[in-house]
Amino acid sequence: DVYRINFADAGVENNIAKLAEAFKGRVVFKGNADWRSLIEAPIEKVELEVEKCIFYAAPGGGYIFDNGGETYVGVPPDKLKYEVEYAKKVGRYPIRKSSFKHLDKIKF
Repeated sequence: DVYRINFADAGVENNIAKLAEAFKGRVVFKGNADWRSLIEAPIEKVELEVEKCIFYAAPGGGYIFDNGGETYVGVPPDKLKYEVEYAKKVGRYPIRKSSFKHLDKIKF
């Protein structure tokens, strides 16, 4: 098959692990963090969302973390700021599993 894609916005409903497996090295991925965790969940869930995306899509490069590019009404600014800061910490190259707090909760 020939795909003419060089960038993919991986929305929250997509399986980032399967996308990365199929296209890694040929497509830049962006997104996939569930923005709802910013409103509904404790900070640990926000961290887990960040870690899940980075774990599956970031190794080897070609991944841009975001939660869909939108900021929705009701998202606490401090939680959004924390999400970005945490993504910068965990997603720093080279990716190190030792940076992850919730590695045991990421489904393999």
